[in-house]
Amino acid sequence: MEIFVDNEPYCPREPAPVTIDQLIAQIKPELSDNDRMIVTIACDHKEIPEHEIDEVLSREIAAYRRLDFTTATVPELATGAMQTAMSILSATRAKQTETIELLSKDRNEEAIGVLSECITGWVQTHDTVIKTVGLVGLNIDDLTHDGKNVVAILNEVAHHLTQLKECLAAGDYVLLNDLLQYEIVPWFDQWEGMVGAIADEVRATVTS
Repeated sequence: MEIFVDNEPYCPREPAPVTIDQLIAQIKPELSDNDRMIVTIACDHKEIPEHEIDEVLSREIAAYRRLDFTTATVPELATGAMQTAMSILSATRAKQTETIELLSKDRNEEAIGVLSECITGWVQTHDTVIKTVGLVGLNIDDLTHDGKNVVAILNEVAHHLTQLKECLAAGDYVLLNDLLQYEIVPWFDQWEGMVGAIADEVRATVTS
């Protein structure tokens, strides 16, 4: 069994941990001294996706030949997350237009396929913003963009996502097209601008 933290060999202390969760509990205090946290886990060179983490943590260390833990500082993690969120959100612009065009031609199945990619990106961006704000300790109640409170904008994002899911569940493609054209697309600049404003606040917080 080999254990590496940021590609450096790691030797567990006594009492020797049995599970991966116990190993991480031993590593964490050493990382916190340097303001670092574990961001990825790889078992036998295979990075574990987020949805499998809980299951993997309960496994015994001896089940693997090699464990790799990658760490990052809180500033690195926060700024990187916001940059990724902004890229994902920006990439959905063209997909919005494509979805509307497909719906207008009654190519509904194709439209839903494209829209699902948008929704995945929007949900991921929304979750990233919430988690990052909490990670760096920003007081979100005090943040504004374009004269509007960020909390109100985030709530509107959540409302739009709920409306989209309701339209899809009902198979109401006319209402779905109207929602995209007359609510989401015109409002998207504000949504994207809000994420950019929060990203600026995150950068200012972690570099101060």
